[in-house]
Amino acid sequence: MYRHSRKKKKHPIYIISGILLLALGCLSGGYLYEQQQTADSAPQVVNPPIKKPVNTLAAETQQTIEPHDTLADSLQQQLVQRGFSGTVLAYHDGHLILNKAYGWKNQEQQEQNQVTTQYCIGSVEKGQTAYLLMQAVNAGKVQLSDKLSQYYPQIKNSDSITLRDMLNMSSGLKPNDKIKNEPTTNEKTVLDQAIQQAEAGEKVYSYQPINYVLLAGIIEQATGKSYYDLFNQQIIQSFKLSHTSFAQDQSEEQARSYQETTGTDTFTDESAASYATELGTGNAFMSAGDLFLYFHTLLSGEKLTTQDRETLWQNYPNEQYAAGIYNMSNHYHSRGVKANFETIVNYSKDGQNALILISNKHIENTFFNELGDQMFNQLIQANNTSSSNKLTTPASS
Repeated sequence: MYRHSRKKKKHPIYIISGILLLALGCLSGGYLYEQQQTADSAPQVVNPPIKKPVNTLAAETQQTIEPHDTLADSLQQQLVQRGFSGTVLAYHDGHLILNKAYGWKNQEQQEQNQVTTQYCIGSVEKGQTAYLLMQAVNAGKVQLSDKLSQYYPQIKNSDSITLRDMLNMSSGLKPNDKIKNEPTTNEKTVLDQAIQQAEAGEKVYSYQPINYVLLAGIIEQATGKSYYDLFNQQIIQSFKLSHTSFAQDQSEEQARSYQETTGTDTFTDESAASYATELGTGNAFMSAGDLFLYFHTLLSGEKLTTQDRETLWQNYPNEQYAAGIYNMSNHYHSRGVKANFETIVNYSKDGQNALILISNKHIENTFFNELGDQMFNQLIQANNTSSSNKLTTPASS
């Protein structure tokens, strides 16, 4: 009798389990591969922007901060010794160490300056005009490589001038002084007169405010909105500034300005037309706190990416000026002078130190630009940085 060997039965449940395990392995492997591919293809952030608590600082900028250490006290003493009238804001190692107003906002009414007092910032406004232009670039409405002739073909040689040239004051544009402007407060008339006056010479660096009057007009053409409306929407509202206006607004917070000669102060009676001609170039009024918040927010990366900011503030070779800013080796510098107001901004590139100095009294044969640099150097040196950080900033506004 033959013995028949018994065949083992393959149980279906084991087969099904094996198939399921194999499928899960494939799926998980594919998922991990896809995740790795996604991670590899994701854009890498280079030089991420500085993150700072802007909301906390906003509240502090509206409060008087007395000096509480020898550094802040030294800054204050230098201002007092020079009879400074205005507001100083000092930011050191990520903290406000001094925010204080001195002198008279309105001598005739015996009103003292406050930390919320607004002063004409003069040419510092050019940097904000440049910011508005960059916003239009990001919206796809203009390009920095656009030619001036695309907007104002009636200006001679405008086909050889780019918006970047104008931002950097290297367009060769200047006003023809033989063509006299009629006093006006009308925005359109201010632009029309600038177009008539504009003439192009050799394309070398020359500080000519007419570049920024025309840029304000180009921004209006590109966006279909007035310069002042855009400034209000994209700067005052967007940056949450509460002590900023324009000369024509006649805000009660705006300070009067004075000229001191041989110990006597004289009120500066600047006309409305004089301010109006500074369209895009120097008729904004700001508190020191608002001006600090504007720069602080820009450096935080909240409004412009690091790349956009570097593009905007890129100076030409052997030059320092670009888009309202003097791009120094370790800090940004801006200055404005208008109607006996003077504004100084020094802000370190690492975002840790800043000095805002705004005066509403011009003392005979005295400007605060050099003092502002000296005080900023104290902040830098106190932060244990190298002696190479000493400033040498331009004298022009």
